[in-house]
Amino acid sequence: MAQCNTTAFRDAVNALTGANRLCGASDWRLPTVNELLSLVDFQTENPVIDAAYFPNTPAENYWSGENRVLIASFAWNVHFGVGYLNAYYKNSNRQVRLVRGGQ
Repeated sequence: MAQCNTTAFRDAVNALTGANRLCGASDWRLPTVNELLSLVDFQTENPVIDAAYFPNTPAENYWSGENRVLIASFAWNVHFGVGYLNAYYKNSNRQVRLVRGGQ
């Protein structure tokens, strides 16, 4: 059975070819904590994100690509229901929002 985790998901998206390629790109990655936090818009509510740019965003936790320092089995998450930052066990189910470009 194939792995079911953020790395496997990112790799599967980047492995798509031709017309199936996501937005024509193959350099998708998990965002940094700061990139995720920059999407939080406290002038909106539940979810706290601009719905014009990110329609249908569930008010859930989204993984960053960063481990929590001192506890490598945790990774940072941003909750778009309320806009807070937290760390969870990496084996927890969370949403994924991939990004492109340099860090």
